[in-house]
Amino acid sequence: MACVLLAGSVFGAGRLRVDSSQRYFEEDGKPWFWLGDTAWPLAVSYTAEEADDYLAARARLGFTIVQAALIWDGGTGTEKGPSPNPNYAGVSPWRNQNPLEPEEAYWKNVDTLVAHAARHGMYLGLLPAWGSYVVNRKMITKENAEQYGRWLGARYRNAPNIVWIVGGDRKVSDAPEIWPLIARGLQEGDGGSHLITFHPMGGPPGTEPLHNEPWLAADMIQTWADYPSIPERLRHMYGLTPPKPVILGEGAYEEGPEYPTKPITPLVVRKQAYWAYLSGASFTYGHNDMWRKNPTWRKSLTSEGARDMSVLKKIFASFDWWHLVPDDSILMEGPGAGREQNAAARSADNSWRLVYLSHAGPVRVDMRVSGRFAEGFWINPRDGSRVRDNSAVTVGTVKPPAGWEDALLLVRGADAK
Repeated sequence: MACVLLAGSVFGAGRLRVDSSQRYFEEDGKPWFWLGDTAWPLAVSYTAEEADDYLAARARLGFTIVQAALIWDGGTGTEKGPSPNPNYAGVSPWRNQNPLEPEEAYWKNVDTLVAHAARHGMYLGLLPAWGSYVVNRKMITKENAEQYGRWLGARYRNAPNIVWIVGGDRKVSDAPEIWPLIARGLQEGDGGSHLITFHPMGGPPGTEPLHNEPWLAADMIQTWADYPSIPERLRHMYGLTPPKPVILGEGAYEEGPEYPTKPITPLVVRKQAYWAYLSGASFTYGHNDMWRKNPTWRKSLTSEGARDMSVLKKIFASFDWWHLVPDDSILMEGPGAGREQNAAARSADNSWRLVYLSHAGPVRVDMRVSGRFAEGFWINPRDGSRVRDNSAVTVGTVKPPAGWEDALLLVRGADAK
């Protein structure tokens, strides 16, 4: 079958696509907010009932997409043996360890997961397989990668709630000939009806080596423990040409025990998220219990960090977030450094400006917006409450209200949207 390569503005002929500016996603022609969660073993380790409970809980908090691996081995560093992990019912995905011999019972469980996600209004960011099956176990190869991708794409061609994520915690350079084959197979199978991105290993360069690939709809980075690098790395990716949406696909997980930068508190989660969105990118959250499926995974459904992401979603829904343009010139003094960085953005028409302070301040800012009248608000990232402060609508030194761990400062002109 001929290879189908879809360019730029026609990505995502289904419900989800990239907008004409190539900066954000649209669902049925309307701006769509990527607020992700990470549940890598959702299709493998969780029963259908457990997965449904999880999806319902995430939908209630306003999450829009969940990243999961269709073939899972426990995560990087835990790979053992050649056989793919069976699912919770003991069913393997492939017969004879061959990706071209799918076991129907296994994939019917995936079908159920996709259907449940759709019922909850959720998208699934699905990895065709964790990267180890390409790089380490070498079960997906140059000989079968495109055909495997074609089969997957065809099976889920009519599922509107899928984003394909090639890779799986591996560098682009680990298998530079195979990743494009998987992606092109997916596009051949689904006729280009789904967006495709790539989940890289932590550290630079992320997806930059793939940036000009016509099948790559959006760039992605992973930082793991090095979350202070988020603003710099995302600003770099935002500046690539031609423009593409950028996603922080994996940072430091809430309550993760292995990080040299631990503890990963709700405040650290908020820092990662607001740095991402104010750097022109999207954010994917994660909790240690959920991605590992620890016995205490249900507690993560209402963790403080997850609830803070629900607050974030409501805050951004209160203005036209898709007009955000990163602009650190707003931070005249006090951009911060390391774990106490601040971030700033404005609307494209400069009718409003937004600053995130990752600590108690103070910072000198330029909050001058267009329009004949402006008003300012402090917004508490923990609960979304607002405190009016019209003294902050010009150039000057500002400080959040007493007792706040971090803060947002929003100044809006009379005609702001």
